[in-house]
Amino acid sequence: MILFLIFFLAACAVLILAINEILLKGREEYLIVFMCLYLPFYTTILSLVFQQTGSTLLVSLFQLSKELIVFCAIVSFVLFKRDFYALRFRLVFIDYVFLAFLGLGLLYVFLPLGSAGFAQKLMYYKNMAILGVMYFFGRNARLQDLKLGTITSIILGVGVLAFLLNLYEYFTYTHFQSINGFAAFNEAINRKDPEGSFYLNWTFESQSGAKRFASFFSGPLELAAAVLLAFPLALILYMRERYPVHKYIYLIVMACVVTSLVLSFSRAALAALFIQLFFLAFVFRLYRLIFVGILLGIGAVSYVVFWASKDFQDFIYDTITFQNSSSIGHLIEWFQGIESMIANPQGIGLAMSGNASSVDDSVKIGGENQFIIFGVQLGVFGLFLYCLLLFLSVIYSLKAYRLSKATDDAIIPFVAASVKVGLLLPLFTSNAEIFLYVAFVSWWMVGYSVTTLERRRRELRPQRT
Repeated sequence: MILFLIFFLAACAVLILAINEILLKGREEYLIVFMCLYLPFYTTILSLVFQQTGSTLLVSLFQLSKELIVFCAIVSFVLFKRDFYALRFRLVFIDYVFLAFLGLGLLYVFLPLGSAGFAQKLMYYKNMAILGVMYFFGRNARLQDLKLGTITSIILGVGVLAFLLNLYEYFTYTHFQSINGFAAFNEAINRKDPEGSFYLNWTFESQSGAKRFASFFSGPLELAAAVLLAFPLALILYMRERYPVHKYIYLIVMACVVTSLVLSFSRAALAALFIQLFFLAFVFRLYRLIFVGILLGIGAVSYVVFWASKDFQDFIYDTITFQNSSSIGHLIEWFQGIESMIANPQGIGLAMSGNASSVDDSVKIGGENQFIIFGVQLGVFGLFLYCLLLFLSVIYSLKAYRLSKATDDAIIPFVAASVKVGLLLPLFTSNAEIFLYVAFVSWWMVGYSVTTLERRRRELRPQRT
């Protein structure tokens, strides 16, 4: 009951704050503040509400709160922009690609493909559309009205809070989800039966049967993705900080989030962290990171070879050779999806692949690879658009960083590029775009980076006389 009251009151306070700032004061930039504050705790809030009240109606209200805030932001953008009708949107190539991707998805809502119903397709498309909305508001963000420190502090604070709850889970060897009613909520609302040794689902345990922890996120994979968002943010703030005391704070934050990553036991995310480190080192000329990455790699290999248990060594070997059940499960899902794309290059319709709540498990094809998920549903052309969108998001963010690295505007592009590269490997092993916190925030960052790039180009362009 105490947990319920804490999360319930906090969620209501955040919701009221967002509505007041966005709808009454016209500050649509508070959309990203709401998403950063609300989405990390989203599943915990829903689980506790259902556990304590048993009301599906109340759960639905909290589920719809994110859509409500998005709607409020759109209304605010229209009503409070005095020159709205005179605005001339200068679209760039990535904008057209995003519009084409969303347009294709909307077309597939109405095409008579697949066995999913119209309502399921519409629900699935809703989350795709919100990704586009977040990108749009990133493109129109005005952070001079909202200090950047507010957003960065929230993201880092979420990372530290997740670590502290992870410590509780680790030392008590108790999943937080076993306390907050996650299994009952998932069964009643999402129609997902409890699975695994811990009556949650299989992602909460490793091949050896050991627990994988998720803190207040929906699962270990979402926690791991959130770490890939918080780590590069702490890193760039560390690099830009002049005061040694503050540098130590950011080092501690990085240590906290990496520890959470280890406790999530996500092999793809752990490998992605190394990829992220080497990407940052080469692209941003942070060559000391290469040395750090090599040391971490040597340490990890040494631990496995000389000190790890025989069961853990066998687990690592089976993972590398794709012999354990989890890896085999990924391969089976991939092959099913690839076969579907070969047989149906035009796609088989929305809500026919993946792990979203609108997808019926009895008819879905594939679900362990974000690329294949979109390819199965939207066809080869949809897959091409999504891959191109990811590529362009990294390119535009990199260019924005390089043109803005002497200013605070460089922080968001740095994180956006790092996150999109860091998520590439998890995208191969999970339906990562349904991790709402990381997906919504990272696409907003990409939109902000594109706008930053365009603004910096205009500022640097020689003035015509």
